[in-house]
Amino acid sequence: MENSNKGTIEFKTDADMKVDLSSFANSLNAIADEYANFLKSRTANGNITPHLVITGVRGNSIDIDLALVMPSIVPVVSDATTIIEFFKYIKYLIEFFTGNRDKDKSPPTVSSSKNIASIVNPVANHHATQINIVSPVINITINHAKANEIKDTAEKYISDASGESSYDLSQKAMCFYQARNSDSKGGDKSIIRDIADKPVKTSFISDSVKQSIIHPRDENIFDVQFIVDVTVIERKGEISEYFVRRLYKIVPIEKTNRINLPDNPLDEE
Repeated sequence: MENSNKGTIEFKTDADMKVDLSSFANSLNAIADEYANFLKSRTANGNITPHLVITGVRGNSIDIDLALVMPSIVPVVSDATTIIEFFKYIKYLIEFFTGNRDKDKSPPTVSSSKNIASIVNPVANHHATQINIVSPVINITINHAKANEIKDTAEKYISDASGESSYDLSQKAMCFYQARNSDSKGGDKSIIRDIADKPVKTSFISDSVKQSIIHPRDENIFDVQFIVDVTVIERKGEISEYFVRRLYKIVPIEKTNRINLPDNPLDEE
């Protein structure tokens, strides 16, 4: 048997609106991640992994029915583990980042702040017209203006909490200094000379963007430059990371001149 409760999140779109897949996927991942954190903090077993199941996508809007599915053997402490209670928590996050802060409640974690910013991002970036969060007792509407307010306030909150700041730049030429394979979680470094001459840790908005850059078709990664949109992340006033949001094109550059050395350069004539 399974224990389930249902709610719906609707991403409304115009008929001619193009939905950015990366933004939408990140929003769904943030919903699932936030629900997992919510549930684990309210159950006797902090190691359980809940699943949010998409049961329908309909019409000109993307309507997602979320059902919490858990084996009956998993101990549930109270009704706080239901979708309805989760939506109440999402409402609290929305109110917190739109100026209606309840001083009797604990402030959001950095993780929750990142997730709510990702959840509303499709609407903030005009990839959807609004989000409706609906259950039998909760009805929340987030339009473009509200989504931008939530996202901007959450990002400032994260920055203040972590001593981190960031800014976005468009269509910058990036060259790779060090690359790992597409499955690696770290080790990639690049140089954007319009920003700094030193190599900087580099991450990507999605694995598809990373693969397009790490494995350019018919080109060596070190013989081309990439025209990208990038978020520059600073910590304590120093550039610490480039976060690549979009790849526009790949431009060949002059190949590295290599010095021809003998097979054993240490041999004496």
